[in-house]
Amino acid sequence: MNNRMKTSLIAVLTFCLFLSLCSVAAAAPAKITFNLSNTAGEPGEEVAVNLTVDIPGDGFYYTYLPFVDWELPTSGYRFGSWVNGTSITIFLTIDENAPSGSYSVFMDRENTEVNKGPTSNTVNQPVNDYVDVAGTVTVHKQATVGTVSGTAGSLVNVPVTTNSTEPIGYYDLTIPYDPNALEVSVVTATYGGNLDYQDESGTLRVTWDGQADNTSIVNGQLFNVAFKIKTDSPLGDKALAIASGAVFKNTTGSVMTPFYTRPGSAKVTSNLAPVAENVSVTGTEVVGQTMTGTYSYSDHEEDAEDASMFKWYRADTAGGANEQLISGESEGDYTLQPADKGKYIRFEVTPAASAGTSPGVPVKSGFTGQIAAPTYPVAYDGNGATFGSLPTTPQGYEEGDVVAVLGNVGSLENPHHSFAGWTLDSLNSGSVYLPGDTLTIGTEPITLYAKWVVNRYTVSFHSNGGSAIESVQIDYDTAFAAPTRPSRSGYSFVGWYKDEQLTEAWSFDSDKIAGDTDLYAKWSRNSESSGGGGGPTVPAAQEGDSFKVKINGKEGIVGTLTTAVDKGRTVSLVSLDRTKLAALLESGDEGFKLAIPIAGAAASVTVELNGESVRTLESKQAILEFKTDKGSYVLPVSQLGIQEIARQLGASADLQQIKLRIEMADSSEAIANAFNGAASKGGFTIVARPLEFHVTAVNGSRSAEISVFSTFVEREIALPDGASADRVTTGVAVDPDGTARHVPTKIVQENGRQTARIHSLTNSSYAVIWNPIEFKDVADHWAKDAVNDMGSRLVIGGVGEERFSPDLDITRAEFAAIVVRALGLKPVQGISSYPDVDSKAWYQGEVEAAKAYGLVNGYSDGAFRPAERITREQALVILAQAMKLTGLKDKLQSSAQPSIDGFADADQISAWAKASVSESLQAGLVNGRKDNRLAPKSFISRAEVAVLVQRLLKESDLI
Repeated sequence: MNNRMKTSLIAVLTFCLFLSLCSVAAAAPAKITFNLSNTAGEPGEEVAVNLTVDIPGDGFYYTYLPFVDWELPTSGYRFGSWVNGTSITIFLTIDENAPSGSYSVFMDRENTEVNKGPTSNTVNQPVNDYVDVAGTVTVHKQATVGTVSGTAGSLVNVPVTTNSTEPIGYYDLTIPYDPNALEVSVVTATYGGNLDYQDESGTLRVTWDGQADNTSIVNGQLFNVAFKIKTDSPLGDKALAIASGAVFKNTTGSVMTPFYTRPGSAKVTSNLAPVAENVSVTGTEVVGQTMTGTYSYSDHEEDAEDASMFKWYRADTAGGANEQLISGESEGDYTLQPADKGKYIRFEVTPAASAGTSPGVPVKSGFTGQIAAPTYPVAYDGNGATFGSLPTTPQGYEEGDVVAVLGNVGSLENPHHSFAGWTLDSLNSGSVYLPGDTLTIGTEPITLYAKWVVNRYTVSFHSNGGSAIESVQIDYDTAFAAPTRPSRSGYSFVGWYKDEQLTEAWSFDSDKIAGDTDLYAKWSRNSESSGGGGGPTVPAAQEGDSFKVKINGKEGIVGTLTTAVDKGRTVSLVSLDRTKLAALLESGDEGFKLAIPIAGAAASVTVELNGESVRTLESKQAILEFKTDKGSYVLPVSQLGIQEIARQLGASADLQQIKLRIEMADSSEAIANAFNGAASKGGFTIVARPLEFHVTAVNGSRSAEISVFSTFVEREIALPDGASADRVTTGVAVDPDGTARHVPTKIVQENGRQTARIHSLTNSSYAVIWNPIEFKDVADHWAKDAVNDMGSRLVIGGVGEERFSPDLDITRAEFAAIVVRALGLKPVQGISSYPDVDSKAWYQGEVEAAKAYGLVNGYSDGAFRPAERITREQALVILAQAMKLTGLKDKLQSSAQPSIDGFADADQISAWAKASVSESLQAGLVNGRKDNRLAPKSFISRAEVAVLVQRLLKESDLI
């Protein structure tokens, strides 16, 4: 039931026991009976329902508490008064929107209470067996004209609706109206059917027939009349009613009767101008700050706000003396100008409405001020200090003030650093301000950052009987290169140790300086000695077999081969005679290869030639290659830098004093164990035992290791007999932390022999591994082969559970690390070059290596922004730098530069990236995305990076 309401009607009655005294005795029912009457009405009308109570003549006393409920939608109700305790009228107001139909009015038996008793004092027996007779309220069918209001000149919509629940299939009605106030604009049907209307001055006739499309109308809008209120219309209500004689038919064509109508009206009202109230100004009263005018807008007709007008004023006093309009300021916000200093400001608004009367009356705020000049603080930043307090400047300064710089008055300390003044940036890249220096205040806050100079500590070398090594000064927390090896007659140099007892070796790769340091030389006695320490182990000087070399295939005897056994290891030495070599070289052209084939399986093979021979080979742009059964070493002689080595060894005037030894040897047991540990940690298999490659220059007691080259140097490691190329992945080196590092490697077959050809920019120990990896989530991905290849080569890693997430964007740190790993570069540990790259971050060593090799530069503010996603054009700039290292850029044809203009988005490539993008296109590293677009500003995905670095290595012939 809808809108049910329960109402109590209370009557306590006492009845006589004698029929002669009881007015109801003759018609008394057998049971107490409640009767509700029937009635009818229209929506909005009040109707009366009578409740009568019939008392049985059974000699009992009765009391009753009746509750009445109804289904009828009502908007109100009230009660009349009891008549003789047995009759009362209930007045119900039918809801304005009540649908037509019959609605029940009935007793609420759940809440009604009836009691009886034999005496008036004992009326306490509940009576449930009583009779109740429901009544009915009939709501008539009705058509209603709506009531609206509007201003002169406006358009109002007057709905005509019905509450009929019986479907209407046809109507014909007339609405008279005041033609002096209104004119019909249009009449529209709410539903389908055919609607027609005729408008004669003051009379609107509307007919509608739903028969054509079987449309009917039930309890809803019949149609809408759009009236235009005339501009000269008088104010007040204009009656709108359906004239008598209206006809409504149901869907069978029968006239619906009775059918009532209810009038409406169109009220013509006046339109008031909008109003602005509560006008005020908010904001900081300082030059350069923005003030905002605020106000409350209202309109009597609720017209929306339109383009209200604003003005700003300045005055000399809060009372408004010499108030002047601020020219050109017509917005709701105003930025305080230097001319406002010392003044007072206020805001004015003239409200404007989108319709009706507009604009309203201008309203001003009160004055705010006095406007002050801006002040700028001077702050101090310890910039890494861990102890002490910062200098303070309690007040701000105005533009143009001159401020003296304070000293380290709070005794700031930064461990292992010394205070050296202040700079205006945390990287200390600008001018240094010392205590007493002055700064002129501008229009920005100033922060002075402490400049700390890393303490340098002395490293002293105790040679323990060997040649003297000069001490060096090294920065705190820095690893440093090993000095020239000392020499000691009859001994081989083992290394430098941290203690006099020679129990803990110093690692020049990972150990860092923490204070003044003493290092002690450790020696091992030679069974045979060539007279010099510090280089590779070589056989004692003796008569050797003549040895042939090949220059571009032409054989010649230019030296001797000596083989001996040292501590159970077979070692071979090829000594090249300078005079014989020079004679053989006289007929050779530039750019030749000097091949030195050495048969056998010695544990160590060394080629020795003097500095003069090296210079001759260098002038011929020669490449030195020596091969053994275990591997080969291909070394461009220009990479040896003989003049610089001679300078270091003090033999620049006589290169014949220098012996250059190039060694390829089985790795020591300690290094082999390191590789085995890395294999266990990384889950890969070692296919070929590691080999060491060394180049050492010796001059008497002095020596120097040559381990870094400017181009990729080729080495080969022979695969064991029976090894299958498809079960070999790559070559690796092992870093001091025990982690294996990829080195660019390709498998080649030559003269029936399979070797792993390794390319590296440094000398080290290398092994060949098998490490098959297949990521589950790239099984059907377009980049599957590249992703799995780079994963197997230890260049890229997954994200857990054998997943790679190929379509995720990649960060700058991740990209730098991948390129460094792809090129086989060794991470550089130490103090970071970038303030936002933490020295403990997993990528710090790779980012530092990328910077050292010129792959990355960072941003103009000195930051690297490692967590930012890298764009495609940024990635291609880094790859273009990598192409220089691999030599791929030198192979590009300058006359065959592909045009980037052919791409639809070429204009989006940054100017600084265009050359790199063009080079990457020519090298075949990138092809663009779909729709002929390069998408330079788009972020690059993990899969795209895997493909790019694989192409870089393949096109560079490194894998």
